[in-house]
Amino acid sequence: MVIDGKHLTFGGTHSAELDPPGPDFDLGKEWDALLNPSWEVGPASTPYQPDAIIQIKHKPAPAPKSGLAVVQARPDWAWDITGKWILTPHRNDRSFRSSIGVPKDTQLTMSIFLANNPRHTKIRRQYWAIFKFGDGIEGCMRFCMPNDEGSKWTAKEFDEACMLDDDDWVGPSPQGSPKMGYRWRVKNCDTGYQPRWYISEFQHESVEFEMGDDGKLSFTAIMTVGFSPRILHGVKTGELEPRKSNAATVKTAWNSYTDIREP
Repeated sequence: MVIDGKHLTFGGTHSAELDPPGPDFDLGKEWDALLNPSWEVGPASTPYQPDAIIQIKHKPAPAPKSGLAVVQARPDWAWDITGKWILTPHRNDRSFRSSIGVPKDTQLTMSIFLANNPRHTKIRRQYWAIFKFGDGIEGCMRFCMPNDEGSKWTAKEFDEACMLDDDDWVGPSPQGSPKMGYRWRVKNCDTGYQPRWYISEFQHESVEFEMGDDGKLSFTAIMTVGFSPRILHGVKTGELEPRKSNAATVKTAWNSYTDIREP
């Protein structure tokens, strides 16, 4: 649009629908009625052209702010297992810590995340976790719905099983499932290698969550260390800060753990 000899560009945003014009509406007359001769400083404005084309470019709505939109919202009945967890060996079994080579007073912690980003719809929703056994041992877990055939899955089949369907939520039966399967990878933080006591990323383990009468979440997990199944208990202790948009995805985190064993 030229105003006072200057070319001006305007943008518009569709905000609402209008009522259709009445039967007596004449666009040509409406156009002519808008002309004020005193506005003209040069040749007359372009007359009304019914066949003229106006190019309209559709701009997608701005991306939602992080944390405001999800692939699928958690239903009210489902348990929010994401957050900070403290782990304890069954009956305070001190041999668990010695078997993984950490001092007996080493704190065992875990953070559970939910990949639920609408920008990553190809991987759908996925529960995953980072666990730390003191400062020396760190690992990654990926969860799936329980399946008796899970121990036979290939890496690709497990990867696909981690992508949860719409009805797959952790929660009370029969709506949800308190049980989940999982696989894990681990590294020695000093060397970057897999510890010798680690069996395999194909070792399919299980975990069962429980909501106590006091409203606190806990779980009991089986973790195989050095060919021996060990029982770990977990208690949720708090929430996590929202992950930044550029934070590592579940696959990036999972693939960051090497498959090279300690020499």
